[in-house]
Amino acid sequence: MPSELFGRATSFMAMAQQLAQSFGVGLAALVVHLSLTWHARAAIASEDVALGYFTIGSMALASVVIFYRLPAHAGAELHDR
Repeated sequence: MPSELFGRATSFMAMAQQLAQSFGVGLAALVVHLSLTWHARAAIASEDVALGYFTIGSMALASVVIFYRLPAHAGAELHDR
C-alpha cells in the first residue's frame, strides 16, 4: 500500500474493528437470548452467558484459518515504522 494511503487505511481499520466489536456483542446477546428461549427461562443463568462466550471464542478461533493462509512476509513493510 502506498504510504500516502496509510491515513485512510488506518481510519478504515478503526471503523472495521468497531464494527466487528459491535457484531460480537450482538451475536453474544443473540446466543444468550436463544439459550434463554431454548431452556424456557426468564432469568439469565451462567450457562447462557458461557454459551455466548463460547460462540464468540469459536468465531475468533475460526479466524486463525484466514491468518494462517497469509504469506509469511505479509506486513513486513510495516516492521520498520
